[in-house]
Amino acid sequence: MDTALKIMNLYVLSIFLASAQLFIVQPMFAKRLLPILGGTPSVWTTCMLFYQLVLLGGYTYAHLLSRQKNVRYQVATHLIVILAPLAVLAAGPPAWSPPNADHAVQWLLIYLLVSIGAPFFVLSTNAPLVQKWFSLKFSERGKSAYALYSASNAGSMLALLAYPFLIEPHLRLSEQYKLLQICYVAFVIVMVAIMFAIFKEGKKSADEGHDEAESPALSETSCAPLKRWSQRLGWVFLAFVPSSLLLSVTTYITSDIAPCPLLWVVPLALYLLTFIIAFAEKQIVSQKWLNVIYSVCLISLAVVFFWKAVALNFAFMFPLHLFTLFLAALLCHTRLAHSKPETTRLTEFYLCLSIGGALGGIFNTLIAPQIFKTLFEYPLGLLLSCAGLVNPSQPSEKSNWRFGGLLICVSLASVAVLFAVSSGLPSPWDDYRILVVLAPAAICSSFAIRQPFFMAACLAIVFFVGGKFWRPDFLFEQRNVFGTLAVAEVPEKTHVLIHGAIVHGAEIMDQGTAPEPLTYYHHDSPIGHIFNVFNQQWRAADVAVIGLGTGSLAAYGQPGQHWTFYEINPLVTKVALDPALFTYLLYMQGEKSIKIGDGRQSIGETRDKTLSLIVLDAFSSDSIPVHLLTREALQIYKNKLADGGLIVFHISSRAVDLTSVLRELAKDASLACLVEQTGGRKDKASSHKFASKWLVMAKDYKDIAVLQQRYTFVPPSAAPSASLWTDDFSNVFETLRFEGSL
Repeated sequence: MDTALKIMNLYVLSIFLASAQLFIVQPMFAKRLLPILGGTPSVWTTCMLFYQLVLLGGYTYAHLLSRQKNVRYQVATHLIVILAPLAVLAAGPPAWSPPNADHAVQWLLIYLLVSIGAPFFVLSTNAPLVQKWFSLKFSERGKSAYALYSASNAGSMLALLAYPFLIEPHLRLSEQYKLLQICYVAFVIVMVAIMFAIFKEGKKSADEGHDEAESPALSETSCAPLKRWSQRLGWVFLAFVPSSLLLSVTTYITSDIAPCPLLWVVPLALYLLTFIIAFAEKQIVSQKWLNVIYSVCLISLAVVFFWKAVALNFAFMFPLHLFTLFLAALLCHTRLAHSKPETTRLTEFYLCLSIGGALGGIFNTLIAPQIFKTLFEYPLGLLLSCAGLVNPSQPSEKSNWRFGGLLICVSLASVAVLFAVSSGLPSPWDDYRILVVLAPAAICSSFAIRQPFFMAACLAIVFFVGGKFWRPDFLFEQRNVFGTLAVAEVPEKTHVLIHGAIVHGAEIMDQGTAPEPLTYYHHDSPIGHIFNVFNQQWRAADVAVIGLGTGSLAAYGQPGQHWTFYEINPLVTKVALDPALFTYLLYMQGEKSIKIGDGRQSIGETRDKTLSLIVLDAFSSDSIPVHLLTREALQIYKNKLADGGLIVFHISSRAVDLTSVLRELAKDASLACLVEQTGGRKDKASSHKFASKWLVMAKDYKDIAVLQQRYTFVPPSAAPSASLWTDDFSNVFETLRFEGSL
């Protein structure tokens, strides 16, 4: 192997190492911060926003540094920059106290900046800067620096897949941090070797072509300022669309599952894979067939999006959403790859890509929740992705405005007529009615595959009509960082609280008396059995409930008891306190108070040994606030528990089974525990009584023995692979279940 080839491999290795570390840092620090800031989704979204902004800063630095004509000056400057984070990593993450709830976001951004900002910034500069140096050294050998972009994304994707499957299940957070330190040192060693080789060679003649204003190799567009700016805006747009779609799809498919690395890793890995394919030296996928496949996939998704019988089928819709994201990102990134400039403008190109990615994050994280009540940015991103259907290798076809206008008119007319005709169909036809009404617009969009603007217009009709007429008229609908919360009225004057696709409680209204608890909380459910025993033994008691929902549990309150509800989502509190929506709290017996904030932090402020009952009702929606299920969290609950008191966990879930995790925690804390699972009622009068699963713990078995004697509570079964969760270690993968039912 000659020296040049060895140096070339060093370039590839440095990019691979830097990119891999970027995607280990992200989930590692998000997980580290969850116990401090609570299980709010804003922890992850704020972390993502921070990473995107630092990445933009790194690409800007790389672009400005590469404009210096003297490469050895660039190397000397960058050597100082890459060595500085070693001190930060050696010091370790700071041990700061939890912030005030009003300043949590600012605290998080400052914490990330101090603890990981410097190394993350350096790692983010590596890909564009090293590719620039590579182009100066190896361009005469016919080697393209853009091929290294595939190595960069390969490193990112492998690290992304390794974290939930290899790193998280086997290494504690402290060990993960040591791994990061070792990897960064290895990265510095490789970079020093590259820099030494550059210094050894001296200043190359290639530096003469480094100034864009004098380079004869520049494309024609670089000499036309107006066209050059339009090209830059095109790069930003083509990077913005898949970035926004990535966040939209991730939010959509994880709105009812835990915001954990295992679940968002799949769409992000597919997103990175599209970069690898698009920027490969040889074209892997035919643009023509890619356009056709994506058009069919997009049209299909637009229709079934509103087909109730299919839209909630996770096994079918999950791959369809992911495949659509993959094709949309591949289309946009393929267009980017075809439009990439000469290597003299390489860092400028990557800077525009970074700006587009950051704008996608800003739009989805900060802007969309403020202007949209629902996840409207998702269909909007799908419509914008139609721009990727233009084939960059062929001259663009002139828009046929007559034909396009005709398609739009036919779509509107057919939808209006079919909607009017089908409105009289009986309710059993509701699921098929949407197919009949939306089919013409979908068919018209398929005729406009070669005219992306008109295809998007026809699909916009599908999304508008579907969203307008097949979404219920909610009594309440509002969105914040936790997602969209809605209250719908169903037959028999029943109000239902919905978050994503999950029902969080229901109440039959206008009874004029204290409402009967429904859904997971009815009298024949495990929690009903627990309160039958508890209320007989504790006439006066302090009760703490983490998770408010509709306030259904308040139906079990008794005179002389004082209940404190801890709720992290202010919208939930707003809904539960509105008597026009739910009246559980209105008719509650005993005293009550509500505290906004993370339950673990808030309950930790309670005096020790004062709570007779602690109920953790924060695990429906198939979500796992991991920080509520660790050894440290259980120790807090145990310290606050009065003698003879109970700790109860609601663990009904379609996607995860927390029984083994709680069994190990109870064993570690020397607590007795029992679990009961009951089915839902099938008769019409009890249609809102759901199957549920609850686990109860106590300091002494005699405090829960009566539950096993009267009802079907049993000791939880042991799982050989179950691990003990701590703030430093958890393995969500071991809790997954695939039955699809409780």
